[in-house]
Amino acid sequence: MNGPERVVIIGFGPVAARLVDRLRAANRRRREAGEPERFAITVIGAEPEPAYHRVMIGELATGVATRASLWLSDAAELIGDGVDVRLGAVVTEVDREGRTVALAGGELIGWHRLVFATGARAYVPSLEGFSGRIDPRELTGVQVLRSLDDADRLRDSVAAGRRIVVLGGGVLGLELVLGLARAGIDATLIHSGEHPMARALDQDGGRLLLRSLREAGVFVVSDVICRALLTEADGDQGQRFIGIEFSDGRFVRGDELVLTCGALARTELAEAAGLRCHNGILVDHELACWGTDSIFAIGDCAEVRCAADPYCAECADRPLKTSAPAGLIAPGWEQAEALADRLIDGTAEPVGTGIDGMIQLKADDLDLVAAGDTLAGPWTPGLEVAQWLDPAHGRYVKMITREGRLTGLVSLGMPNAGAELSWLYDTGAELPWDRSLLLRGDGPDGGDEPSGAPVCRCNGVPRETVEAAIVAGSRTVAEVGRETRAGTGCGGCRSKIAALLEDRSIQQ
Repeated sequence: MNGPERVVIIGFGPVAARLVDRLRAANRRRREAGEPERFAITVIGAEPEPAYHRVMIGELATGVATRASLWLSDAAELIGDGVDVRLGAVVTEVDREGRTVALAGGELIGWHRLVFATGARAYVPSLEGFSGRIDPRELTGVQVLRSLDDADRLRDSVAAGRRIVVLGGGVLGLELVLGLARAGIDATLIHSGEHPMARALDQDGGRLLLRSLREAGVFVVSDVICRALLTEADGDQGQRFIGIEFSDGRFVRGDELVLTCGALARTELAEAAGLRCHNGILVDHELACWGTDSIFAIGDCAEVRCAADPYCAECADRPLKTSAPAGLIAPGWEQAEALADRLIDGTAEPVGTGIDGMIQLKADDLDLVAAGDTLAGPWTPGLEVAQWLDPAHGRYVKMITREGRLTGLVSLGMPNAGAELSWLYDTGAELPWDRSLLLRGDGPDGGDEPSGAPVCRCNGVPRETVEAAIVAGSRTVAEVGRETRAGTGCGGCRSKIAALLEDRSIQQ
């Protein structure tokens, strides 16, 4: 192959979109300088739509967001900029020796560099009465929430006022049941642990989260093992879900079941091509697949892990069996930007594993942020742990530090403290000796965002950039997002953007 370097990207989600944008920006700079383009870019998406905010599909299902507000890429714009966009296309095989990928129709596409951005699929458990395969021809009323089509089906159930049961107490499940409760839907959350988000919250934080969910109108069933799905005949269309039974004989009834039990990296193509996989496609800190220098993986399908480096403390302290993809949008975007820089000029810094990244719950009535080692107790050797708990008012803060710097944090019901702690965690800045100073922003006198803290953590967008976009004419959160990318990650900052928009409107 002659001419520009052909980069083929399998998958067209938010992380792939970020990589495409960075590579075509490099092409644009070369065109403007009168130089030939560096890259010929092909992006292949299995869905008929270009990249969209996957983390917002729960809001689409509950009527808070519209399809138009979810788009991250414009296929026509990309094509006009020289990108080869293949939508509704399925890659069936990767030939490493011949450096081609085969599409379902038989077409072969050659590559110099190949990037897996295949993302993850929903984990679907097997239960009595349910094979673990979602097939509406056999069983209706059971679905996952990973795509626009999934959101459309759930939106129909919301519009019909059906009782909805959500199985899985992670961020997706929590955000969904809170949105359903706000929409006036009879919503039930079922999870297996003592409290939701058991991997990210200690017992105090978990108990307070549990209380906050119930106060928001969510019926929560905790610490149960699901045994079987309850079904009934659905005319000529097989069976319909009517409830779920637990191992102790109790059961919960509902009209729809949404499975939010986690996700599994899509590694099938990579494994078939002979690439090493574990919980994801194994890549080094340069994002190259083990044993290659021309194939890469980013996002939810990528598991960052040294192949063999006894001097890498980050990997040596974490056995392979505990390794996994980050599963968060911010580390995925960091990977996309690092890989783009590496392909453009080879200057990118090595990326971390990302598994201790920030978790934020985006809900109007529940402010939660957690990161790092949140389970350490106050007497853990080598760490200093400061906690503040106010159950009556739904507020909790925990700071875990080593030598004055955060290694973990939890903030629930304390938005200003959460913002400052997030910034301190990201920057590695030292905390004040008196940790109680960090709580004052949520007191009666209020407080400002910490100096230098971005409004949007996922994209690193500072307040000044958001305000400049508003002054230039952006009038909605979506318009600010299109201009600055603020609010297009986890969505946790959209309330801050809305407040800045309101402040500007009042000033005018």
